[in-house]
Amino acid sequence: MHLPAEPPPAPMMTASPPAVPTPAPALVTGPSGGPAASRGYQWKQLFLPNGTELRTIYCGRSTYAIVEDEQIISEGKPTTPSRLANLQGCGSRNAWQTVWLRLPGGTRWRRAADCRRLADA
Repeated sequence: MHLPAEPPPAPMMTASPPAVPTPAPALVTGPSGGPAASRGYQWKQLFLPNGTELRTIYCGRSTYAIVEDEQIISEGKPTTPSRLANLQGCGSRNAWQTVWLRLPGGTRWRRAADCRRLADA
């Protein structure tokens, strides 16, 4: 006579460790003491929020930068729109005409001069 095999022991149930609460991010305040609307880089009359991407093209080669912590960062170093536009080339390129922008969450690149016209309106 063949006896049925005993079922395997049930796996031990262990309680998961309690969740460790994470602190809320610090509230950024504006000049009036209320929450700041946004942080970013002010380029004359055009405001570029953190996360804005910048691109310039010279001889078919693109150079990129991003607005982080209220600075424009390209190749790991802070820069300006003018320096970005003139990084390659002759050194006298107009940043408004040669720098393209893509705002956070956007899909289209727009020329800085076109964005400036919209900001002036």
